[in-house]
Amino acid sequence: MLLQNHWRENILRVMSYPVTIGGESVNLAWTQDIARRYPFRASKIGGAPSARAMTNPKTAVAAVTAFLWLILPPETHALYPTPEDLFLAIDHESDHLELHAALAGVISDMAPDAEKKSTSGKSPSPESNAD
Repeated sequence: MLLQNHWRENILRVMSYPVTIGGESVNLAWTQDIARRYPFRASKIGGAPSARAMTNPKTAVAAVTAFLWLILPPETHALYPTPEDLFLAIDHESDHLELHAALAGVISDMAPDAEKKSTSGKSPSPESNAD
């Protein structure tokens, strides 16, 4: 029981971004489950799209759709076997702002926290900041 409550509390702390895909509401989030699935899904499509591909006008639509396909929750991912199937299910005219905001949020959640960026195991000494 205690473990279930702890699990529920951790789930609630994850930022979730609602979007509409194929007429259904889907919550996008960077969770541990999605992080574990991400490399395998990326290998199925030849790798995750690069930031450069997502900003290049010629490749942006395909790259952004591929990235969205990589981060779908399992139940939604099962409905779209390829990024192309997902592309066809999206209403690009009405949902583009919602998708942009959600993808920007997930990408920011993917970035490591400031604590994790430090490569040093030591905290700075007070003497080094005494200037």
